[in-house]
Amino acid sequence: MSSRIDERYRSYISKWEKVGFRLKRVLIILFLATVFIQFLKFLTIEELPPSSAIKLEGKAIIDNLFGFTEGVITLKADRYDRELPLKILINGVEKFTFDKQSITLVVNEADIIEVDGINSFDKINITVQSVSDNISIPNEGFSYQINRNLVYLFRAKMRF
Repeated sequence: MSSRIDERYRSYISKWEKVGFRLKRVLIILFLATVFIQFLKFLTIEELPPSSAIKLEGKAIIDNLFGFTEGVITLKADRYDRELPLKILINGVEKFTFDKQSITLVVNEADIIEVDGINSFDKINITVQSVSDNISIPNEGFSYQINRNLVYLFRAKMRF
């Protein structure tokens, strides 16, 4: 009788050893997949050309049916510093610096305009000096104060 119990015990142990071996294999594969995904995150994919779907991301389908219209906005600073100029960010990407009194921006529909004044020492007032006819937001005369911070100015809105 004890041989039958020993045989069942051995089969029980071998079954769980197989389960443990398979589980160990799955965990190793998942670990390697995690390391591989972390490695891919460190790669810069900015060199890859964006697909047309990424370019249209976040826009309504009806807006994509029309051609993209561009507008012109002129911003004026009451003072500027050539050593530590303000940075103009369009959609989070630095495009221009305030190295002169006024600057002209070419914007598309729903572009987010921000000013980075973190390195500036003084309070600086920025005014929207002029806008083209096809832009509804911002309006001429809007004024913003930059005081050593990143300021969201506006999201450009076009007239159709």
